[in-house]
Amino acid sequence: EAGVFAQGVGYWQALGLLLDDGGADRYEGYWYTQGAAAHYAVGILVDGGVESDRFNEALAPRQVQLGAGHDYSVGLFVNAGGADAYRYAKLSAGASHCNGVGLFLDQGGSDTYVSQTATNTGFASIGEPACRTDRSSARSIALMLDIGGHDVYPANTTFDNNTTWKQTGHALESELGGGFDKP
Repeated sequence: EAGVFAQGVGYWQALGLLLDDGGADRYEGYWYTQGAAAHYAVGILVDGGVESDRFNEALAPRQVQLGAGHDYSVGLFVNAGGADAYRYAKLSAGASHCNGVGLFLDQGGSDTYVSQTATNTGFASIGEPACRTDRSSARSIALMLDIGGHDVYPANTTFDNNTTWKQTGHALESELGGGFDKP
């Protein structure tokens, strides 16, 4: 359980890693957790087990989690499988902001995704006015992939099992965001 900047997070030109080899795990985090990165950094969380994991069930998530990159950073989240439960908020689950790269990959199992906002799940955005004004041609790249299992997205009608989608903040050419859920 963590509050801020934990569980495989990189911050200000740093590398953060959390590598788990197996077991049914419970991850709780509030802000900048679980394979997220900010300010020229890299954050990686890899859960290698095929057991069922739980993400943010007790602690109300705030933002930037589960493979999210902000400000020229790369956030990577990989889960090898299991019937996992994900709960997340803004800029999470393969999201990018202000020229970041966010990648989320769940490799199997029937999963449940509970999203508290629409700006996540493969969402790419240049974001803040400074980023749009000063570096609007630099890419913001976001990708959410779930390959395998019958997945449920109960709070959202945009995403569904066996679909693809695009998600951008301002419909700019430099915003490349979306997702793919394959049964």
